[in-house]
Amino acid sequence: MKKLNLPEEGQHLEMGGFQMPSIQEAPKPMNPSMVMLDKGLLPSKGRFYENDIYIKKWGVLDIKNLNKMTANNLDGVVNSVLSNCISGVKLNDIVITDKMFLLIYTRFFTYNNKPISIQVECPICGNAEKRMFTSKDIDVIQISDDFDTDIELPSGTILTLKAPTIGNELEANRLMNNPQIIESLDKDMLMVGAWIKSKNGNDMSMFNSYTYLSHEISQEDFTSLINYLMNTYYFGCKGLMKYDCSCGSENKVAIPFDNQFFAPKM
Repeated sequence: MKKLNLPEEGQHLEMGGFQMPSIQEAPKPMNPSMVMLDKGLLPSKGRFYENDIYIKKWGVLDIKNLNKMTANNLDGVVNSVLSNCISGVKLNDIVITDKMFLLIYTRFFTYNNKPISIQVECPICGNAEKRMFTSKDIDVIQISDDFDTDIELPSGTILTLKAPTIGNELEANRLMNNPQIIESLDKDMLMVGAWIKSKNGNDMSMFNSYTYLSHEISQEDFTSLINYLMNTYYFGCKGLMKYDCSCGSENKVAIPFDNQFFAPKM
C-alpha cells in the first residue's frame, strides 16, 4: 500500500513515451481478418484485460461514419468503430485511457501504416516543415510499473483504485441525464470518482464516489488523490505525435483528425 502525503511545491506531471513495435500476429486468430494486439503497447500495458485482444481493419461503414463525425456524436461513433474492430474485450470494459490509442492504432492498421503528413514548427528553433508520421510515432504515456492501487490518504482513509472504462463513461452520461437526480452533477468529478473501486474496504458506486468527492473528502485528501492520479497513476494517449527536430529538441504535434487520417488517398 502506498501512503500519500501532500504534493510538494512545484511537483508536476512527468510524461514519457516509447517506441512502438509492430502488431503481433496471433498463432490462432479468431478469424482470418483479425490479428492479436500486443497488449504491452497500450497505455495501460494491458493490465486490466484478462483475455487476448484482437483487432481488424475498419469497415466501409466505419470509415463513412468517422468522416461524418461531429462534436455531438464523437463518442458514439468512436465507440461503434471500436466495438466493430476489436474483439477479446467488451466495449464497456475498454479502459478510457486506451481509447484514443486504439482509434489511432487501428487507423494505421487499416491502411497498412500509411503515413499522415503534418505541418510542424519547432518551438525551440522555429524550424517549420512537413513531417510524415506512422504508428511508431504515436506519443503514449504508459502506466508506471510501480503503481499501487491501494493508497492511504493523509486522513488515514484507504482507497482501492481501478481504471475507468467506457462503461463508466456511459454511466456518467446516464447520471447526468437522470431526471430523478436534482443536484447538478459535474461530469469531470464523476469521472474522477470512476477511479475509486472501494473506500476502507467498502465497494463504491460511481454516484457514491461522486458524493464522497463532492461533499465529504477533505481538501488535503482530495489534493493528495489528484496528485497521485496525475503523477504516479497517470497513463494515456492524447492524440499527439512525437518527433525530433534537427536542432536536437524533442517535440510533439497534434494529429489532425481530417480526411487524410480517416480516408487517405491510396
